[in-house]
Amino acid sequence: MPFGRWIWLMLAVCVAASPAFAAGGRRANREYGFSVDFPPGLAICPNGSWRHAHGWGAALDGRCDPAARTDENRRAIGVVGDYNLDSRTPADAAGCQGRELASGAKLGLGFPGRPSATCREDHADGWILITVVAQAGRQAPDADDPTGVLPRINYRADLTTTPRMLRRDIETFRRVLASVRIHPARD
Repeated sequence: MPFGRWIWLMLAVCVAASPAFAAGGRRANREYGFSVDFPPGLAICPNGSWRHAHGWGAALDGRCDPAARTDENRRAIGVVGDYNLDSRTPADAAGCQGRELASGAKLGLGFPGRPSATCREDHADGWILITVVAQAGRQAPDADDPTGVLPRINYRADLTTTPRMLRRDIETFRRVLASVRIHPARD
């Protein structure tokens, strides 16, 4: 085998074996207290937009592009956790209102056992973004929240798809959402 082919073969094996490019399966995040199961066949992609892992993205087209930004238009599902700074409700944390919130509610999506808000945004370029948010845990009182009533963590799941693939992708999204287990340390 020519040396050049051997290098590419080894690189492909290393990338395929990397946890950042693993296929499907259960993922757990201790910092934010949640776990999720991705169906077999989905490529679990790295999330390079944060300094530490908030969650995972799954490419619905089966391809991870390490050079792609996580917010590029492509069919994908993302599930992340993040510390809450000022949102009192899941709808506040979702950042949508009015028609987007009403059309999202019709989808009947949510995190298991948690009040959730769902938004659907239909973009002019043809892409659809569906966002589901839940909250959990309680913060200790501090200067920003002296009463300690704000939820400590926001959990967010996003589906980016097209009108043509919506029905198929939303069923995969439902399965992923149904698998999420939220267990923050201070709930």
